[in-house]
Amino acid sequence: SYRDTHLPVAFVGHPFLARDHEPLLNYDVEGPVLLLPGSRRQPVARIFPCMLDAFLLLREQLPDARAVVIYPEDGVRRVLEEILASRPGSEATCQLKPVGQQVSGKAALTSSGTISLACGLAGIPGAIAYRAHPLTYLWGRAMIQIEYLGIVNLLLDESRYPEYIQHRAKPETLCGELRASIENPIRVESARECAQLLRRMLSSGENTPDASKWLAAGMA
Repeated sequence: SYRDTHLPVAFVGHPFLARDHEPLLNYDVEGPVLLLPGSRRQPVARIFPCMLDAFLLLREQLPDARAVVIYPEDGVRRVLEEILASRPGSEATCQLKPVGQQVSGKAALTSSGTISLACGLAGIPGAIAYRAHPLTYLWGRAMIQIEYLGIVNLLLDESRYPEYIQHRAKPETLCGELRASIENPIRVESARECAQLLRRMLSSGENTPDASKWLAAGMA
């Protein structure tokens, strides 16, 4: 994207793969389901009810299932707590955790943003669900022509994480995605391969300087 400029540009690797980066997520076949609705209050308020209902449907089929929900700040936590309170009993099976604590999971429902890349790098199978404001969605569809919305799918130019956007994000469908991610070995293997592809794509390489050394060299 910088080919038409004279700016000095060098790829020094994605921060998620920096030597000192502690991964936020890890895959654990015995872990909980991860519900990752994002970092902004309004989108979280739109998509988390659907994610939660999908998980509650899953519990009807797999009574031992439990979930972890990650939140970035107290405002989002309050939104999540209000939604959990509207589904009696859900608080007992869904644990809220702040960003910064390492979390392991066996399947995930994730929004389309940065957290979906963390899922991809961790090799956690799952699906992307997102609901924008209807006017925002219509404007975006008219102005931007892209095949995928999720970061992982955009990077790899293929649908590694099925996307359910707007009215397609339904609890019954997302429940099916969770169960397939847990029980289908093909989905698990696909997520593992996805992580390997992303790591190769986003790593800096052995002979590439890190960002601080590249900046220092440019300023010398």
